[in-house]
Amino acid sequence: MARFTVDTCDEDFLCRSIGHGEWHETSADLRSFTAWALTGRAVPHRLPSWLHTDQHAWTGVWTAPQYITAAAAYQQAHDRVVAEFEEQQRIQEAERRRREAERRARVAALAAAPPKPPAQQPAVPEQGRRTAPRPEPEWQVNLPSREREHLHTAAVAETRLLLGVNAQPRHRDGDRRWALGTPLATVARRCVHIRTA
Repeated sequence: MARFTVDTCDEDFLCRSIGHGEWHETSADLRSFTAWALTGRAVPHRLPSWLHTDQHAWTGVWTAPQYITAAAAYQQAHDRVVAEFEEQQRIQEAERRRREAERRARVAALAAAPPKPPAQQPAVPEQGRRTAPRPEPEWQVNLPSREREHLHTAAVAETRLLLGVNAQPRHRDGDRRWALGTPLATVARRCVHIRTA
């Protein structure tokens, strides 16, 4: 005799989904077996595959009808899970092939595109290159007297505009000691130095 059981199993995806079902050999005394067979509680059943035990290999067994029903339900669940798994595998493979085709198309498009010109780098000034020197300003002492007077008048006007004071040129000699500027003085003896260059 044999019975069918379904046990939990974590070996693979299939077993985790529906468990692990298999037939096991069992035994009964002659009196019980005769009573079960005569009342339909034990019936003959052909297994879909060999049932191997320590001493025998069976293709047909006596079993209870509920075990036959449980084995058929397990087989249907097994077939359904396998079909769903294979469908998922086909979908994933199709998606992988699609992505691979898109990648190859992008690579081919890049290979066929004309090369881009190199980006222009900003011009770097030559090391050690010097700019032209600034022209030396002309000293007041070298100016004609009329131009010196115009320069002094402009300095006074600039002082009035910027500082709001009335100043007068303190020295009109335009000497180099005034650093190219015009020294001015106010009534309060506050001196400022205006360079109008």
